Amino acid sequence: MKINRISKIGLIEKKKSFNGKCLMLLDFKKNELQLLDDYEDFEPLDISDNSELIILNSQWISHRGTNKTEIVVLNICTKEIIFSTKDYLVYGAIFDKGDKKILIDAYNKKLFSLDLKTLEKSELPKKELRILEGTFLKSENKFYVPSKTKKNCVFCFSFDKGVTNEILINVNAKIQNIKFFNKTFVVLSEDDVLYSFSENFKVKNWEIDFKKMEDKPSRISTKILCSESQSLIFLSAPSTQKNNWGVDYCVNLKSGKILNLINHEKGRGRIAEHFFNDDVLLHTGRILNMTNGKITEEDIKVKFEVIDK
Repeated sequence: MKINRISKIGLIEKKKSFNGKCLMLLDFKKNELQLLDDYEDFEPLDISDNSELIILNSQWISHRGTNKTEIVVLNICTKEIIFSTKDYLVYGAIFDKGDKKILIDAYNKKLFSLDLKTLEKSELPKKELRILEGTFLKSENKFYVPSKTKKNCVFCFSFDKGVTNEILINVNAKIQNIKFFNKTFVVLSEDDVLYSFSENFKVKNWEIDFKKMEDKPSRISTKILCSESQSLIFLSAPSTQKNNWGVDYCVNLKSGKILNLINHEKGRGRIAEHFFNDDVLLHTGRILNMTNGKITEEDIKVKFEVIDK
């Protein structure tokens, strides 16, 4: 599932339990739903802010004797394929600030940016870096991603210059995930401590050690989401000492205070993607409000008119 709050466009893949047809495109401005039949089994990777371009990735296919995927950059207005290749087993991809380049995360490859017009490549220096664990600063056109091998190390890649810098931050463990919200870096370490840093990493605003909580989680999931206002952040534990189904945490970004703790129930579905306001989208297609814990009875697609384009 992918939702772009700026373009008000969403994409939901076929494999979700509430979507048995094909890849769905949701237009939240018009309340319209399109079925992308030509890309039935593809999953969404990114959506451009201008509502025009999307990045899709196929299921694994056998290509030249090895497992690959087909990655497609598609104009959803004209249905024109801007770029397509089956040369990689792709895990993730994102657009740069102007939608002129994409950053690709592929098996046994270094992260690399690809100019969609010239096909020129720029590689990051290390393998095993993952797009899902990093964060994109659109204002700077830079991507930050944690090192897999070094403690307290983050790499910063500039789309404009094609160069990567190494940054050391005040964390005494390997970093699992890093996100940037509202001029603040939020960092989750391998030992389940959540940190908040200033945008230059020089000031540590607060930290939360989840291992010291009364209802200790088994671990903290690496997905970190934020509210539309970027004042709240959301994360989850797959299980705790008291709840085998897991718990969601709603944290005030400025203070680091845990404002709400929501216990999972069987069949509810885990957090899948950010939504609008203070809501998140669950894997069951229902919408959860992170401030009061209320969940919609129906899944997301019910309120949309299906159109044929």
